[in-house]
Amino acid sequence: MDSVALLESYTNELATAVKTFSNHFRNTKVASTWLPSTSQLELPADALIEVHQARRRILANLVKVDALISKPTDFLQRITGQSQIVACLHWLGTLQVLACIPLTGSVPAKDLAELAGVPESQLLRIIRMTATSGFLCEPTRDYIAHTPLSAPFVTRPSYLDAALFLEEVQNPAALHMAAATQRLGSNGHETEEMSYNANEIPYNAAFGTERSFQTACEDKPKLAKQWAAFLKFAGDGDDELMEVLTRLDWNSLGDACVVEMGAKSTGSAMVLADLYPSLHIVVQMTESKTSAHYGAKQPRPSSSNRTLVSLPLFNSLSFPSNSSSSSNSIEGPFSTEELRTQELLSRITVQKRQFGDLQLIREAQVYILRLPAPSPSIHSSSLPSLILSELQAHLPILCSSPSATLLLTIRVVPEPGSVDPDVEQVARSRDLALLQVAGDRELEMKEVLELVEGCRDQRGSLVVVNRLKGRSSGNTVALGVKYQAYGTSVEGISYNA
Repeated sequence: MDSVALLESYTNELATAVKTFSNHFRNTKVASTWLPSTSQLELPADALIEVHQARRRILANLVKVDALISKPTDFLQRITGQSQIVACLHWLGTLQVLACIPLTGSVPAKDLAELAGVPESQLLRIIRMTATSGFLCEPTRDYIAHTPLSAPFVTRPSYLDAALFLEEVQNPAALHMAAATQRLGSNGHETEEMSYNANEIPYNAAFGTERSFQTACEDKPKLAKQWAAFLKFAGDGDDELMEVLTRLDWNSLGDACVVEMGAKSTGSAMVLADLYPSLHIVVQMTESKTSAHYGAKQPRPSSSNRTLVSLPLFNSLSFPSNSSSSSNSIEGPFSTEELRTQELLSRITVQKRQFGDLQLIREAQVYILRLPAPSPSIHSSSLPSLILSELQAHLPILCSSPSATLLLTIRVVPEPGSVDPDVEQVARSRDLALLQVAGDRELEMKEVLELVEGCRDQRGSLVVVNRLKGRSSGNTVALGVKYQAYGTSVEGISYNA
């Protein structure tokens, strides 16, 4: 297809997606005429999947059209603007300017400058720059107000944590990638793995230290918190994983037991229990150095803003002898929502289990293995042995129960060109960030497949029978794994495409 045909194809798909997206707001009586021209069209999480897909197609096709018609000067101007936006965000966050702006209404720039202790002229220049991206606005000349894009950076501090990490740590490390590579060459290293040495990664070159980034996170809780926030908003895949899981045909399993391993909370189990009343779910949580899983707030499967922290998580649950639980008595009265939550929790069992431990639950239909992403406490080099230990722990179970499925979920770097360019850019940005800051990387699909296919015994081996990937990014995948005796065939688990 030539360039003109590609342009027509992209714009036609863009027009179709815009129509689907805008119809959602009109059909839900949120007509564009009711909204100021500066209002953001925020899509609720419970909107139809077709509308979410339309939003994704809009963003993807805008990037494709831009790449097709942009000149080198356009490219340079765009990255110049992006670098200035990053610098302005750092200025606004570091000097606490964002917190001085009321969440509703506007404030005179003169008063804001005085309150924040900054020059008014510089304040206006910076805000007028960020306003070009919808971050803050000037509804009336010399009056400043939040926008739907900027307000969450005040109400949800993790957004600002991620932005500050990008500006203070990630960008300096990225700009020293060439220096770190030159150092590798001067030391005679020929393989990328040698860059994992603590004193040879871009982070160390940027900050002139031989201390590893992991050590810095252990010594500085604030840095660890910012790094966690950065990884989350750089695409951690939790939301997409939930979308993948709900596409499975759970109703076909009937009254089944499902085991979720490596979970950080009961959030996913609550959603599945709410959607599929016949399931009993065992959540096997793994202890982590950087997070306290037990007692953490758990999300509800509803739109309520309340959390489960006030409710007894382990009440009315049955525990095998090796599980850890706490018992609490429940006294009413309870609201309908709380009673509904109690009913869901009655079908959820919580246990502690470390990766590689013996799996004592042998009658489950589905075992969901949530593999961790690389982090300061988990290096990618340790993931293959972790994956292999889990495969070996479940090999005997899958062998004795041909209908059982191990659902292995993991983040991987997508194959070049296999997803939309904007999505691939996010995935590769995260992968490079891991290299630059921690000397780490995301796993590739072929590595995971080799581990699965290499797990075998005298009678058969594990095989991948399904490959599901998230509709949004494609870098969160779920592999359906079963045991296949030599000379036989197996069927995959049913799911909605």
